[in-house]
Amino acid sequence: MAERWDETWHRLLMWTSGQAPSERLAAQVMLHEGFENLDPSHPLGGPDGTMDASMQRGGEKWIMAVYFPRGQQAFATIKSKFKSDIAGAPKNGACGLAFVTNQELTLSERRDLRDSAQVPCEIYHIERLVAILDRPSMERVKAQFLGIGNIENVVQPRLATTSNQTALYIQATSLLANEDVQVRAGALEMLEQVGESSTAMRRNVISALCRYLRNDNRRRGVDDAHILAQDIIARHITWPDRMYHPQPSPAFWQGMEIDLQGARLKNIDLRHTYVASASFKNAEFLGDTWLENSLIEGSLSFDGAQLNGEFYFSGSKVHGATSFSGASFYGASYFGRSAFEYDAHFVDCRFSEHASFASCDFRGALSFHGSSFLRSANFTSLMVAWDAIFAGVDFKDTTFELAEFGDAVNFSGVQATEEDLNLGGAKVATKLLTNIWPKGWGELPEGGGMAVIVRIPAGREREFIARQEKLWMKHMLGNDA
Repeated sequence: MAERWDETWHRLLMWTSGQAPSERLAAQVMLHEGFENLDPSHPLGGPDGTMDASMQRGGEKWIMAVYFPRGQQAFATIKSKFKSDIAGAPKNGACGLAFVTNQELTLSERRDLRDSAQVPCEIYHIERLVAILDRPSMERVKAQFLGIGNIENVVQPRLATTSNQTALYIQATSLLANEDVQVRAGALEMLEQVGESSTAMRRNVISALCRYLRNDNRRRGVDDAHILAQDIIARHITWPDRMYHPQPSPAFWQGMEIDLQGARLKNIDLRHTYVASASFKNAEFLGDTWLENSLIEGSLSFDGAQLNGEFYFSGSKVHGATSFSGASFYGASYFGRSAFEYDAHFVDCRFSEHASFASCDFRGALSFHGSSFLRSANFTSLMVAWDAIFAGVDFKDTTFELAEFGDAVNFSGVQATEEDLNLGGAKVATKLLTNIWPKGWGELPEGGGMAVIVRIPAGREREFIARQEKLWMKHMLGNDA
């Protein structure tokens, strides 16, 4: 029998498949509409926390609510459900709601719902759903969930379909809460398979893996499934030898955002990482951590992180803002030859063992305000383009030989003996003596727009000031000539 011309509309309105399939259908629509990092609440049933899924759009959190009764309901009933769902947005820390329903809504009824909302909302009513599902790109979704079209033809091969990838994704994420480590490991491998089969699902997969590491660590500690999740992420965000291999391997997933805030990570190896952004805020690192020769296109945060082993960051580059404020390094840390395009903050950090920033290039401002170097530190050949703040820092066995500062420098209130801090040979762009140096150190103009940092001999401060003023006058007159 030929299908009626309005078959999509009819099957949506006369929905008989229940709540779980309606949520999965709605999830497909959301992904098609550009929402990302979709995370179903309880696709197999159970309390959903006043939402059916959380997701992101434009970097902001939204929630999805689905209402698929059988047949058309009174507007009062629809509005009551909508108001209940819209209240879930602030409860779940979301800025907006996507309300997906198989109900007919007139223009005035849609306006009424929007006017009653306290947050931004998108209303996917039946006519809007029909317009989306009747597109050729949604043929597989329509075949799977509405039975329209030849399901045998459009779903095969099974693993290659987008709709099936969403189903596998939902199934895998639901299994990540299982107590059996082997079940969770299987779910993680299923997630990796989804990402390998569907480019469109890769961000969702990485988001789910990160979420698992964030949420699982306090309850179970670091087990085999935990390590597997780390390895899967690392496997797909590394691009070794980018300079010599302009095309990444097929295993590399472009443009991933890593959010491991508060996670517990063990011996994680992220060398040669290439990601859009990364956050390890308040994360706990057990064993050594490798992030060498990596490229972060956006921001990087290790705020409040605890790094219990050695930390390797040498040769890496960050294009966005960088912050390690409040981080504790209990093992040696190696940042040498790294480059930071924007401001970098290492405020109130604690370096218990040796810390190396040799030959680092900070192209924005740099702040180590209030940090402590309890063993030793190497800032040889450091370069800072803008303000460099070391106020209140506790230095032990630290050298800044051959460092160059391009703007204001502030070493006020530092704690260091004469033997513990060496600025000899460092240079600073010539300014009007606004820099603040540690006691016993000062700057002398040497031409070329630079001044050299020298130690002031004890008891000869007045002689140094006189020499400094003479050189400054000569420098200024030379510039005026």
